[in-house]
Amino acid sequence: MRVTLERDEKLRLAQRRLGLSQDGLRKKLKVGAEQVRRWYYDAEEIPTKVLKDLPTGAPSKAEKCWILRRREGMTIEDVAKDMGISRVWVWKMEKGQEDPKELADYWGI
Repeated sequence: MRVTLERDEKLRLAQRRLGLSQDGLRKKLKVGAEQVRRWYYDAEEIPTKVLKDLPTGAPSKAEKCWILRRREGMTIEDVAKDMGISRVWVWKMEKGQEDPKELADYWGI
């Protein structure tokens, strides 16, 4: 399954890859907190120059699982309960710390 990232997802994924909080991302980009919020909630287009300076390559299988979970409005706990596994295991698969095959199968990717 191909997962095409929405604009806000590109920014969220870059933030996740950099291991930054929203405030940390704001500081890295040298913009105000309100600006980042507008980008996150699609109130304003994210400038191409901002995206090109961030790690926005194609998402890994683990990252696709994280994106799909967010799109479905599910928590890690929801997925873990549905799959019959621990929340920690889901978290580790989404972070790429464990092979995400089981999670990818759950999402059909």
